[in-house]
Amino acid sequence: MPYRIFSLATLLIVIWLSYTNVQNYQRLINLQQQLAQQTTQAAEQHVQIMAGLDIAVKAVAEQQAASEQVNQIQAAMNQQQQFMRLQQTYATLLTIELKRTQPEQLAAITEQIAQSKEVIWQAGDQYAAHKAVLQGLMQPIDEAVQKWQSGNLEHSIQTVYETLGNVLQELNAG
Repeated sequence: MPYRIFSLATLLIVIWLSYTNVQNYQRLINLQQQLAQQTTQAAEQHVQIMAGLDIAVKAVAEQQAASEQVNQIQAAMNQQQQFMRLQQTYATLLTIELKRTQPEQLAAITEQIAQSKEVIWQAGDQYAAHKAVLQGLMQPIDEAVQKWQSGNLEHSIQTVYETLGNVLQELNAG
């Protein structure tokens, strides 16, 4: 009889262990399925985040490229404006040359030539290859203004506007 009780107890324990094992196996399968679903969801979210980052990076790159293009265009426009100011100064110097013999125009042409000096000096800063030539025009301009103010209206600024004309031709050719 003890043998039967022992066999029955062993059988009950084996049945209970088998049942528990099946339940644990089912739980394990459920956990694996949940893990697979969560992993899939996490991977999908990761893909979406990476796609969003890719779009953001492309947008930043496009913005930087656009910014560089804007800077290049702006630099070209600034250079063109400086060139146009230099051309206007050339025209102003020619006008001054025509008006210099008229004493009533002396105050106006003195003011115009002072403005012209500033433009020529700035152009020398911008066009390094012509800096010495352009900024070298300051002395002849100052000499002409001094002679005009002392009453010598015959002094010409021909060398100034010819030199400026030559620089403009070189800049236009380049």
